[in-house]
Amino acid sequence: MKIPTMFLKDQYTGMQINAFQRSYLEMERLFKIYVYEEGDPPIFHNGPCKSIGRFIHEMEMEMDNNIYKTTDPDEALVYFLPFSVVMLVQYLYAADSHNTNSIGRAVIDYVNQGRLRHFGGL
Repeated sequence: MKIPTMFLKDQYTGMQINAFQRSYLEMERLFKIYVYEEGDPPIFHNGPCKSIGRFIHEMEMEMDNNIYKTTDPDEALVYFLPFSVVMLVQYLYAADSHNTNSIGRAVIDYVNQGRLRHFGGL
């Protein structure tokens, strides 16, 4: 993939642009995201925010269409845990209680479930 030069300022030399393009291509090759699939909708894997919702949708697309997603957690540089804070509050928070313990426990359990499954309790 060639980076469109219209995004690069005139002050850069051809050598700098080439170095940037090589770096970008290397990033595309190495950068992998592992998406945790634990948890059930709507709290996990759903979200009301458009940009995050789009990101979740892109990450849950078929592997053939997503060069960044990996099914191997050992290959990943980034781990994405798709959960919605809004949904956590809606389903787990008792109104006017000022007690967020259930939300914290749900997130900790979610993270631990994935950690134990993929990393054997590290």
